[in-house]
Amino acid sequence: MVWEQSEIEKILCDLDAKQCIFPGYELVKVNNQLCLVGKGGFSSVYEIKCLENPEKKYVLKVMGFDKKIMTSENFWNTVKLQYSLSEQNQYVCRLISARELRIILDEEARLQEVAEVQGEAWNEEGIHLQFILMERLQD
Repeated sequence: MVWEQSEIEKILCDLDAKQCIFPGYELVKVNNQLCLVGKGGFSSVYEIKCLENPEKKYVLKVMGFDKKIMTSENFWNTVKLQYSLSEQNQYVCRLISARELRIILDEEARLQEVAEVQGEAWNEEGIHLQFILMERLQD
């Protein structure tokens, strides 16, 4: 299935409203639209804020809507590598957290189920999403 940007944003907003992405963080909206920072072949990056420290800048990398995701093993190896690099170099985005979710939607694309799936093999049931929460580098 090819997802329209508006459909992706609706699903992300639903996940965000239920605090399913990262509890304590909230996707930033301007004029009722998510702040899309960038988009690549495998992911989209959105601005997100910490509810306890809203002045600090963070981004959320989202992978999976186009089914171009890494295996769980590769995802977690990449997360560990980026975390290690960010601790050693100020010019690498500091990774805060990462997670994998499987979501199941009804016929109207409303959330029916959300489950953590770290380390599980990908199957065709639902949408497998991978999220990385990072500090945002200065422009």
